[in-house]
Amino acid sequence: MRKILLYCEYKHVEFFSRTILKREDVLLEHESDMSLAMRNILKSPPMLFMVRGVYEGLVEVHLQSLAQCYPKLPFPVVLMSDVRDRAKLPAFVKKVIPVDSGIDAFNEQVAGLMGVPTRRSARLPIRIGLDLSQQNATTIANTVNVSGTGMLVESFKPLIPGKVYEFRFMGLPKTVEFPPISARIVREEAGRVMCDTTRNYAAEFVNIPPATMESFISRILA
Repeated sequence: MRKILLYCEYKHVEFFSRTILKREDVLLEHESDMSLAMRNILKSPPMLFMVRGVYEGLVEVHLQSLAQCYPKLPFPVVLMSDVRDRAKLPAFVKKVIPVDSGIDAFNEQVAGLMGVPTRRSARLPIRIGLDLSQQNATTIANTVNVSGTGMLVESFKPLIPGKVYEFRFMGLPKTVEFPPISARIVREEAGRVMCDTTRNYAAEFVNIPPATMESFISRILA
């Protein structure tokens, strides 16, 4: 299994756990102390070392310390920081990603280094009730996961791939209001369902920007 080593404060771990780094075929390990991170590297080198730091001077100190112990690392280092002067960074830092980058932008830049494909938008496991309608017919469904561009729907009635349905989220907190959305059923997906009477379908949104959906997801997760 491929190993990703993550160095950051505990309060930042949640962001990375919702990105491409959190895969079934990847072991994501976390250290909040650079000396422990270096011991981890010596014991079991990762395929990618991710460093998250906001304060430019502190990040430079940490990475220079790492460079003194390991002048040439056999794996890429990705820095998520506001550091702007690349000349101050060791050569093994292959990519610098701004700290305010969203999940999609982060995934696109890291996917190439990991050598894996990525969805257009990260899928987050969120279960929300849905009122689904199409040509005056209605049914009840649930989300299995949601992203900025689509969702996996668990429906109690068969849905037709290629058809566009209107979905209304149900049971949202009073502080989170969201209008009905339209989504096209892309395909039926095999996999675990709640019971024999439900089926899973991949759907893509057709009338709402990804940024709007990502903002909605953030409010749900808050």
